Amino acid sequence: MTAPIPLHAYDDASGTYKPVAYACGKCKTVAASPAQYIGEDADAAARQSASEHCGPWFCACGKERPTRHDLVCQTCRRAESDKREAERRAGYLAKAKRVPLDEYEGDVFYDEDASEYLTRDEVLDRIAEGEVPGLLFGTTETGFTLDASEIITAEFESGDHHEDASEQLDYGATDALQEALDAWCAEYAAKVITSWPDHSVIVELPTRSEEGDEEGADET
Repeated sequence: MTAPIPLHAYDDASGTYKPVAYACGKCKTVAASPAQYIGEDADAAARQSASEHCGPWFCACGKERPTRHDLVCQTCRRAESDKREAERRAGYLAKAKRVPLDEYEGDVFYDEDASEYLTRDEVLDRIAEGEVPGLLFGTTETGFTLDASEIITAEFESGDHHEDASEQLDYGATDALQEALDAWCAEYAAKVITSWPDHSVIVELPTRSEEGDEEGADET
């Protein structure tokens, strides 16, 4: 921080010159005025703001902040973000239903520790190789769909039609288009499936020894 430069103006009431603003001592930019603040400490607050205009700026922990607009340093920001994530994770872990792998109906899983999706075969292969996946969640699926109403609305809002054009659309047009779109999606986009983590279901995995016990029981 550098000492601010006071800018004075004559005050008729007191007959003296008083600071009406403060410039940054480094870049000379007028940075703050007591008029921006309220109370007896307005002048001190303006001086402080001007002195911090070009930094450096410090966090409550003592480390430097990236900019004067940042309230905390990078380390404290990451720590707060990690804390919120840990609290969020603890919340859904406490509420999640636990389902054994052989009882889970889906075939795609989300390994949260590795941030990757695994098929059932991949999960079983890793267990067999002793590489047990981390925290495994079930997944939900989203197929490829097209919404006739959204498509028609977007066309009328494109600016290529007069303001009452939508009123000239024949009755049943939206339903007819939706039927055609559904048929198109079923014919050409049935394989377009996107999986998303389902944090309401934790899939419990058998250990390698448990699998061995099951195989031994099958052989007898």
